[in-house]
Order: sequence, then structure tokens, then C-alpha cells
Amino acid sequence: MDRAWRAKSPSALRPVSVAYGWLTRARNLLYDHQVFKTLWLDVPVISVGNLTTGGTGKTPTVIYVAELLQAMGYMPGVVLRGYGAKRGEFSDEELLLRQQLAAVPIVANPDRPAAARRAVGQSAQVLIADDAFQHRRLGRDLNICLIDATCPFGYEAMLPAGRLRERPEELRRADLVIVTRSDQVAAEALEEVRRRIGRYCPGSPILTSSHLPRELVDLDGFSTELTYLHDRAVVAFAGIGRPESFYESLSRLGARVVDRVSFADHHDYSGQDLSDLEDRRRRSGAELLVCTSKDVVKLDPRVLMSAGVDPRRISALSIAIRFSSDDERVLRSMLRERIEGFGRCIAERSWISGSAS
Repeated sequence: MDRAWRAKSPSALRPVSVAYGWLTRARNLLYDHQVFKTLWLDVPVISVGNLTTGGTGKTPTVIYVAELLQAMGYMPGVVLRGYGAKRGEFSDEELLLRQQLAAVPIVANPDRPAAARRAVGQSAQVLIADDAFQHRRLGRDLNICLIDATCPFGYEAMLPAGRLRERPEELRRADLVIVTRSDQVAAEALEEVRRRIGRYCPGSPILTSSHLPRELVDLDGFSTELTYLHDRAVVAFAGIGRPESFYESLSRLGARVVDRVSFADHHDYSGQDLSDLEDRRRRSGAELLVCTSKDVVKLDPRVLMSAGVDPRRISALSIAIRFSSDDERVLRSMLRERIEGFGRCIAERSWISGSAS
């Protein structure tokens, strides 16, 4: 199976990947030895991140953790970089988070400590730092790393030859690892992934989660049961890190995916993009254009109409994260343990790293 994980990229990229690997290693060493300072806040911080580029399920996991914290009686806040947002606008991830977590403070800012302080000012009691495994400037009380079971170690190569942001050995920093899309690989492959993760971070719990389609949602927010897709011709399009998983989900639901159109991650859809998609739908005889929840929040009905697209012909496949009852208990227990134990760490942190305030 290792061969299936290896990069199939031009050999010319390998020297760049080696250089990138050394730079990330040097940066991590500077943080390890406190040359670069970590800033701590006066509220607990939960980091949700990954080792690789592409979609490992960070946004739905952040939503899951936020809802879990709410159920436990805490007011969460979410801080994120806001990658891909135009000036004065929200990124696709921020739009989706605001849609799904209407009562939760959500702040986007490349300066994560500044975003965190603002979220605390909006009554957040516990912060969730989205995509922050590599953002070591902001301290965290629980460091969660997501690993995609279908491509766990980025084709065994650092960027740009592979998908790794840093070497798998850096999993040693993870307090908790969640293997996502665990239902999309064979049991033997999943066990091999778990064994390898265990070598990098012995003692840290390794949980598994699944990406489960929940419903079809139209532009007005109305939902339709997934059975509607059975034997229905659709054109699927996505601007996410791993569109293949989205297309496979549609096929497993019984949809006839007659065309697939992949855009770059965080793609900003133009009128021409939408017009081209409508042309594909009509030529193929498909009834629907189906995208992801991250895509649909960026579609303006006015732009759709000007591009000749009937908004009623577009739906998004809503995805939910699911854990086994045992794994959810472990996650809940670790969240409570780190939050309740937070006060005992404040004095030591202030002495080591200084305050973010």
C-alpha cells in the first residue's frame, strides 16, 4: 500500500520539496527551543489542523467540536486565517462556519492571536483555532491533528512534490489524532494507518471519523432527502482540496455523475464559470448541478441568473462528521479535561512564553 501513497510528480520538484522540508524543520526547532515565542491566552484554545494540504475535513470537524462544546455548556469561538477571502468579504470557510454556527463568535484574521482576543471580547469561553497545527505562535491546550485515511501522508513527499506541509514525525506534537474518511478504505489499510500514526505519537489517542452525507440543500436553505439523487443524472463541481471524495460520495448515493468539474481550492466562481457549468448540464441532459457546502455559500443568485443558470437547478451535498459513541466519549473527555485543567497552567505559561495580551 505504501506505493499507492507515493507522489507521482515531476522529479524537478524534489529538490524544492527537500528545501521546503528543511525550512519547516528549522522553524519547528526554533519553536521547540523557545527562540520563537508561543503566545498564550487567558482562555483554553483547541487547535484543529492537519499535516497535508487538501481537504481532510477540518471545517466539518471544527463545526462538530463547536457543537459538542455547546452541548457541554461552553460558548465556543472560532478563529481562522480567512484564506481566499477578497478584501472586505468572507472566505468560503468563514461563510460556511457562520451559516452552521449562527450563535458562535467567528473571527478571521491572519494574525491569529489578534483574532483570538477579538473572539474572547465577543464572549467566547473556549477558542477553536481552525487549520492551526502549523501555526505555533498561538498556544493551544489541545492539539488535534486530522489524517485523511484515503491519502494519509501526502504521497510521502513535502510540498510541492507531494501534499505534506511538514514531516509525519511532527505528529509528536498532536495530543489527539483523528483519522477522517475512515469508512472509505479497507479495514487492513485503516489499521496500517493507525499503526504508523502510533509510532509517531505514542500515547496519544487515535480516533476515527466518517464523512456522512446528510442532505441536499438548495440556495434558499431548503433540504431534500438523499434518496432524491438515486438514478438521477447530475453534473458535479467542486473547488475543494480533495474533490474526488465528493464525487465518490455522490456515486455511492446512487447519482449518475455524468460530468465532473474540478476547480482550485477556495475557487471564486465567475459568471463565465457558472455559464460553462450550465452548458455542461444541458449538453449532458443532467437535471442538477451539485456542489459542496463550501462551494454553494459562494454562489450569488443574481450572478447565477445573469449567467443563465436557474438557481433551482443547483444543490449542495451537506456532509456531517460522525464518530462512534466510544470515540465521541474520548473526544468529549479530553475537551473537558483540558478546559477544566486550564487554570492550573496559566502561571507557568506566563513565565515561559509571555502573554498574548
